[in-house]
Amino acid sequence: MTKTGRYFLAKRKGMNKTEAAKMIGMDPRLTTQLEKTKRYQALEKKYYKDILLKEITLKEIAQAQVDNIKQREDKGARNTAIKMALDKIEPETIREEEEKIVVIFKPAGNITNK
Repeated sequence: MTKTGRYFLAKRKGMNKTEAAKMIGMDPRLTTQLEKTKRYQALEKKYYKDILLKEITLKEIAQAQVDNIKQREDKGARNTAIKMALDKIEPETIREEEEKIVVIFKPAGNITNK
């Protein structure tokens, strides 16, 4: 297991940053740097998703979003919920292939007429 993985697990077990860093043999002053890495962020995201889905289903999340869209009191929250729903249904970015042009250069040389 990587140092990042061991650090992540130590933090999940309740250790503070300093304790977790010492456990994996890392300088405690570098914990913030470690937590900003892509690998650590991926672990955090996966962990959050697992915990969230143990507590609430995707259907319940969608229903809460529908309720938010249908409410009339908070227009800002309503508009945000609508935008989030539309982004899930129809992503805003469309992938278009760029046109490709191939250019062939001939080496310049002496042109002689014979």
